[in-house]
Amino acid sequence: MSSKAAKAIIAIVIIVMVAPFLFGFISAMVGISGGFGVSVHRMGETIRTDWFNMRVHGVYYVISGDDTFGGELHQTPVGHKRVLVDISLTNSRLDEDLDMDLEVDFFFETRSRDEKVRSINKGGDYTNFWDNNALVGQQITGLNNRQLFVNNFMVSKGTTVRGIIAFDYPENEPFSYFVYEEWEFDGETAVRMKHLYKIRLY
Repeated sequence: MSSKAAKAIIAIVIIVMVAPFLFGFISAMVGISGGFGVSVHRMGETIRTDWFNMRVHGVYYVISGDDTFGGELHQTPVGHKRVLVDISLTNSRLDEDLDMDLEVDFFFETRSRDEKVRSINKGGDYTNFWDNNALVGQQITGLNNRQLFVNNFMVSKGTTVRGIIAFDYPENEPFSYFVYEEWEFDGETAVRMKHLYKIRLY
């Protein structure tokens, strides 16, 4: 047997012996960090999550002091720009209505500091979940009368709702991703991160 063949056999034996330990180590590290999936998408794409189908139709920017679109909301804070995200959510499940909490479920990720910027949409509760018209707040007249999602709302079985999620974003911070943050639940309690669906905005 040539020396090259012998070295190849020894290398294969070492790989076979070491691979299970290496795989176990990597798995343990992923487990320790609360390992979850991340997928990157584009605007206009239909994204299929475990709970619903989602599509981002467009993103609109309002600089500080400009009343376009944002005039129907409270004033944009100094040093920020308002970002209005037009999305639709389709509950294709036949077994349950879906409760949404914008303060938890969605955020903007800054590019330079990886910070999470949460929605400014407020109000709403789950008591009127059978009435899709009760799921949204005031209309944004500059966006074809598209309505704001309220902070808490339901998406009933087999229905699609479309509305605006608003953010006040640091004025000089580059945009990165609009993110849906999917959690695994134990009853009503979120127990661990399951998946991040990132929609590319640049």
